[in-house]
Amino acid sequence: MRCAGSAVCALLCRAVVEAVHRLDLILGNKAAYQEVFKPENISLRNKLRELCVKLMFLHPVDYGRKAEELLWRKVYYEVIQLIKTNKKAGITHIHSRSALECAYRTHLVAGIGFYQHLLLYIQSHYQLELQCCIDWTH
Repeated sequence: MRCAGSAVCALLCRAVVEAVHRLDLILGNKAAYQEVFKPENISLRNKLRELCVKLMFLHPVDYGRKAEELLWRKVYYEVIQLIKTNKKAGITHIHSRSALECAYRTHLVAGIGFYQHLLLYIQSHYQLELQCCIDWTH
């Protein structure tokens, strides 16, 4: 991700690239499924999420789409895919009420909540009326 323009944008982009690199190192590990829900890795994903949201709203035309794509893929999708892939391969055994299952379910619920909040924020930020376009089930 390259930033043109402001120093703030350059700092945000540099922080995003660094966070993505660190997450890639974690996911590249053979025992990644044991690492992804450690507090320091959850904090890293939360930091990346915050950085991407800032980038989306500070530079929506230049970086909005890329920032949101990185946010989805690195913060939510790759973790979901890792657990699903390891479960199918028989590496990960998610037992009912286990710590891994609890962390996984929490991750899924957090993702749903984040995107609901993001849609509400976008609606208010851009003064959009989306009630007729989106099913706002609560």
